[in-house]
Amino acid sequence: LQDVINTKKDYCVMGSIKKFEEIIEFAFPHFLKKIEKLKIRERIICDKREKIIKIKKGKYRHLKSDYLFPSSFWIYGDKIIIFIWHLPYFAILINNKDVAKTYQNYFEFFWKLAL
Repeated sequence: LQDVINTKKDYCVMGSIKKFEEIIEFAFPHFLKKIEKLKIRERIICDKREKIIKIKKGKYRHLKSDYLFPSSFWIYGDKIIIFIWHLPYFAILINNKDVAKTYQNYFEFFWKLAL
């Protein structure tokens, strides 16, 4: 989360946000306050059954759960973080402009399909 804040770039997320909120429940509200203060915008695609914390500069769309995966990814700047939501939990950080562009293209494709 601190890396997202330090980058000071808008970010996109696809996958479960609720799981993320549950696992790091104490740090997440602080993170959201910080990104609002920095005017960082978020766009999130998640399952419409998830009731997530939203920010003023955020945009949210939903897909049927058939299209969502048991992992999530965040894209910000030239970085992608892939979160695995099965024990043991872990995250994979990829810092590569071409890979970030690929994931951004995936996100934009699904953003157009989402409601």
